[in-house]
Amino acid sequence: MTATPAADLVGRDRELGMFRAALADLAAGRGGSLLVEGEPGIGKSSLLTAALDGTGCEVLRGTCDELNRRFPLSVMLETLGVDARSSDPLRAATARALTGAPELRPGDHGWSVAMLAGDPVVAAVEQLLALVDQLCTAGPLVLAVDDLHWADDASLLLWQRLSRATAQLPLFLVGACRPVPRREELDRLRRDLRTRDGLLVSLGPLPIDGVAALAERTIGAAPGPRLAARLESAAGNPLYVHEMLAALTGSAALTVTQEVVDLSAGHHSAEPHHSDHGAHEMSLTGMLAHRLDYLQDSTRALLRTAALLGPDFSVTDLADIVKRSPAALATDLDEAITAGVLESAGTRLRFRHGLLKQALHEATPSALRAALHRQATEALITAGAPVERIAQLLLAEPAGADGWEVAWLAEHAGALHRAPAIAAELFERALRHTAEDDARHALLEDHLVAVSFLLSRHDQTERLARAILGRTVDLHRIGRTTWFLCYTLMRTDRLDDALVLLHDTIAALTSEPCWWALLTALKAILLVGFGQPDTAAEAAAQALAAAEQVGDATARGWALHAQAITCLCRSDNRGGLAFIDRGLAIAGTDPHLAYLRLLLLSNRATALDAVDRTADAVDTLRQARTLAERTGTQMLAVVQIHAGEQAFREGRWDDALTEFEAITDLPGQFLRPLKAHGYRALIAEHRDDPLEAARHLELLRDHPVSATSLARGASGPLLMARALEAERAGDPEQACRILAVVLRPEYEQAMQSRAAWFPPLARFALAAGDEATARATAEAADTEARHEPIPLKRATAQWCRGLVDGDPEPILAAASYHRTTRRPLELGNALEDAAALLAEAGRLDEARTALTEALAAYTTLGATWDPRRATQRLRSHGIRPGVRGPRRRPRTGWDALTPTELRVAELAAQGHSNPDIAERLLLSRRTVETHVSHILTKLHATSRRHIANHTPRRTAPQQPHPGTSWESAQRRGGPLDRAGDFTPAHGMDA
Repeated sequence: MTATPAADLVGRDRELGMFRAALADLAAGRGGSLLVEGEPGIGKSSLLTAALDGTGCEVLRGTCDELNRRFPLSVMLETLGVDARSSDPLRAATARALTGAPELRPGDHGWSVAMLAGDPVVAAVEQLLALVDQLCTAGPLVLAVDDLHWADDASLLLWQRLSRATAQLPLFLVGACRPVPRREELDRLRRDLRTRDGLLVSLGPLPIDGVAALAERTIGAAPGPRLAARLESAAGNPLYVHEMLAALTGSAALTVTQEVVDLSAGHHSAEPHHSDHGAHEMSLTGMLAHRLDYLQDSTRALLRTAALLGPDFSVTDLADIVKRSPAALATDLDEAITAGVLESAGTRLRFRHGLLKQALHEATPSALRAALHRQATEALITAGAPVERIAQLLLAEPAGADGWEVAWLAEHAGALHRAPAIAAELFERALRHTAEDDARHALLEDHLVAVSFLLSRHDQTERLARAILGRTVDLHRIGRTTWFLCYTLMRTDRLDDALVLLHDTIAALTSEPCWWALLTALKAILLVGFGQPDTAAEAAAQALAAAEQVGDATARGWALHAQAITCLCRSDNRGGLAFIDRGLAIAGTDPHLAYLRLLLLSNRATALDAVDRTADAVDTLRQARTLAERTGTQMLAVVQIHAGEQAFREGRWDDALTEFEAITDLPGQFLRPLKAHGYRALIAEHRDDPLEAARHLELLRDHPVSATSLARGASGPLLMARALEAERAGDPEQACRILAVVLRPEYEQAMQSRAAWFPPLARFALAAGDEATARATAEAADTEARHEPIPLKRATAQWCRGLVDGDPEPILAAASYHRTTRRPLELGNALEDAAALLAEAGRLDEARTALTEALAAYTTLGATWDPRRATQRLRSHGIRPGVRGPRRRPRTGWDALTPTELRVAELAAQGHSNPDIAERLLLSRRTVETHVSHILTKLHATSRRHIANHTPRRTAPQQPHPGTSWESAQRRGGPLDRAGDFTPAHGMDA
């Protein structure tokens, strides 16, 4: 950005005022976003520089360049100063995290498997978001990026995410861009800016008096009539005015008379005014090129080479390319700086304006440009420049890449996976210049399959993989390519095709034991999805035996995962845990097995919950979350879903809703919306919020719930929500029909947690007079308890049997179990069912006691439908506790905050960043960000500073709100008042 003091800026007082107001808000702790638009030369960079100089807070600046447009996050990494050599430990640690993964080579067995681990670009976005969050804890931060129209897609995604974060961080985002060319990513950013009270500033031409004032400030005197007429051709563009005056001064076309500067005789004809934007830009570029005509030939030649290196460059790189010492370049560089073509940028040099670089580019013949690009690239390769730097140059001049670069690409292909989109383009280009019988052709083709898979380019991955399988006889290559193709088919929901492919390929790989074991393990996992657990278990055992025989860690790990899956699908959680723990011991911290480790951790958390090892489940989920965020895998959405399910089971429904909300923009498989919206609808039904429930149910109206085994396995919350909707409408028959599908064999094989829905199904069936379904439910619960005699399933069987037999004692025994676990919904439902049976038996005092405790449990959940149903069931027996459900938490103010939000608010008030809070509370950074957003909304706060300044001193006891844990409500021992109402004791659970 060209340095322009605010005092020297002409005609932009209104825009400067907008900046100053936003910076005043920033000083008060309130963030914001501002985007400046305008044609080239209109003064965007000058406005940014004038407005941001002397702000008193940290200002980080960067400039995008067309050369780097396709290299992910290049401008943001530069702007944020992410460098492993940085003296700032935060920036250095972030750099190490982004480049810490080892290079992957096709010869490794784990290479294809490692491609599942995640997208390095997604992982980098998460790392940089966390970095900015932490930088903001030190004080207000300004990020200013010029020429955003050249930004890469990943940088624009990060910019959009940061723009949303300004609502809760002392962060001011300032961007500058041209209005054309139009890009969808920038249009999305503009729309987001408008909806979030951001500022969009359009810089128009300077008025006539502004042009005159600028000319007077530039040449020291007011322009005369002839000069003023000539300056009209600048169309109010400040840069054009400057360059025109410089050209006229250099050609001695100006004279000074009576303190007025005017054109000399013979120079008074005005250039035509260009109303067309493109014509105006060309004339401006031509004017800048005219400035270059005054330079020596050696300086222009040096600048042509420098222009290849982007908007800024190091003198060392330039010296390496032209094969001269830095000292030998001093004369030419000094001339360029004196002429206003270059300027200092810290330890580097940069072009004073992007159009100067563009003028050099356009003035250089294409053939010479291609030769210079090749010379520059080869020189930097010899000098050992970073892989990303070389890739930038290779991308910049496609015409210059005619095959000479293939050797370098083949050697560094693994490192380029950090930028998969760039790698794909370079590999495609190189393959066009490489014969099929060249060994490098197969290597590059394998890498292209890998990065296409990483980019989720399913059509390209399948096309390439099938072409390779159609001609190669290399068994190792067949195994690796089949792995990619099978996972692609699975991700596009073509499980039948994947199973056929595996069957045919496995038969041909008997002499390749590692791949035979890996693909057999994958086949076992698919067979589970097809509801064939016995066949799957046999295949998994064969895979493990083969993997153990060859001693390959990757094959052993995946075979153990397959073994665990077959156990879990048959409700053998303890057996599954044994295999999972063996698999985790093998996976360790091997980056090739990061995805496998995530799968194992995710399944471990679910199994641990099933066997009531809650603390271990929480710790396991924390490990999975950390790994998923670090690797940028689609498994992050799966882990977040598990966290929401865990919170739902424990009765922390507000936390569950926050977890499900935090994944709305995460990539992931089609099961993500099924579970997220299913649980949100279910909670809304329990809380008697039909509009919210209907919104989520409508989003899933056309979802193929029973189309696949995977969908059936994830459909429990949605089925229960639909059944509750029918119950609330007074139609228990419909509720029973909806939920009774879990008794079908295909659901028995697919739905690991179906036992959770047995007690409400038995209740619906009995209310509908369908004793056959009720008894079938009790029998299914008995069968599961015999098959896996864990406390949870024994309690479920007791509960269902008590309902069918009309005996409250087994249900009270089930309630005793749920009382000792963190399952308040099950406790409340069991006590409600027991109360109804006790009342029917005339044991009214016991019924009243059970009902009171049930209502207390519902209070902790914020449920309002369940208490209403419970009191209706008992009213005919003369039991009228007078409770109509829990008191609603207010929508605003400190009393509106949930217990978790209160903890987050306290830590935020102490100055902790979102990543720090996430680590302390065992949450994801995204979840904490969502909590902070809710806190600011409920408090009508505009910044985290508001939270710090207005956090109440929590010395007085508070009433528990819906969402307070059941254990804390039990400790308070809610007493009965004279009317028999449950009255929660005072105090807030910390």
